[in-house]
Amino acid sequence: LGFIAPLNIIRHLRRDAQRHLLMASKGSSEVAQHRSAVALVLEDLQEVARKAVEQHDRGVAMASANALFSVLQDYRQQRSNLPSAWHRLDSELLLDPDFVSLEEESLATVREHNLWLEWKVSRQLVVLVGLACNGLRDLASLVVSNLRLMAASDAVQDPALLELTIKSFNSCLRTGINAHDERTSYYVLSQYRVLAEILLGSPDESKVVMIAEHLRYYGHLAVLKDQPFLLAVAAYDLVHLLEASRALEADGPREVTDALLDVLLTLDLAVDDAAAAADAPRLLGVRRAQLQLAARLLALGERDRVTRIAEDLAVETLARLQSLCDMITSERYPEFHELTERGVNFSYLAPEYHPQLEAVLALVAARQRPS
Repeated sequence: LGFIAPLNIIRHLRRDAQRHLLMASKGSSEVAQHRSAVALVLEDLQEVARKAVEQHDRGVAMASANALFSVLQDYRQQRSNLPSAWHRLDSELLLDPDFVSLEEESLATVREHNLWLEWKVSRQLVVLVGLACNGLRDLASLVVSNLRLMAASDAVQDPALLELTIKSFNSCLRTGINAHDERTSYYVLSQYRVLAEILLGSPDESKVVMIAEHLRYYGHLAVLKDQPFLLAVAAYDLVHLLEASRALEADGPREVTDALLDVLLTLDLAVDDAAAAADAPRLLGVRRAQLQLAARLLALGERDRVTRIAEDLAVETLARLQSLCDMITSERYPEFHELTERGVNFSYLAPEYHPQLEAVLALVAARQRPS
């Protein structure tokens, strides 16, 4: 019975999709049938993944997710060879589970950019993230990694696909936060930030700031859902992204770098009562990230940007900031002490930047109002 083993079924389904894509690209008169067959393969792969999740079968679930992404890759390679009839979002496809409930505005976007297969796979991948929450978290990590690879391979040449990828990441973040699965959201934030880094210096660089704003939005949402750790993660990712942008500043300051700093300095708005912001423990991770960034920028001579950070930190007490600095300088290991996908220790600052922390505190003190 080896031929009906789940992994063999997955391989067969992918080969079936490849065959129909090839036949449609070679001018077969039965384009509608080939298209329906590929759509059915995608449905079958998602169903295999769903059952595998229910049975806690990590290997089959991940193989199904990879197969969904592989079918998308196969399609993108053949896309330019497929006839116009393939891309038509007609009555047959409108009955598909992934399109039947869409409002006309969403359907219009899919039609305009011929994205029905990309849309369908993206929706299915987001569903898999939801199924994986609080269970097979490796599956969620794999899915968002595939989403990022989709963007890296094609989206920077296809603005419509990039927009779809960004929406998919946002949906994955909301899914993880609503499920109170901080670790899954932690994975999503990491891959989302990597996508933004890929876009730095590209014609789509404006999307970097958009992604940063999304990171802020979902960080705020996480606080409202009593998951403040994710706000700290968003702060770390924004700092990482800002420094990657600054590294491209060979010919002077870049607007995107300062725009990213704007976003970082509004993360504290997650606390509704501005007067209570200084006492909110949930902002510790944000303040730590800002102090670390300020120290590194000051070492590079970025006085203006450090001054902006100091002005934002001025709502905090010096005692609290000093405590954070002491915590930072006490961290000796750049790697986190558990096995994680990121592996980094958010609290670590390289020793060569420790002396700059006192200078940052002095700048903060100079901007505080006398009590």
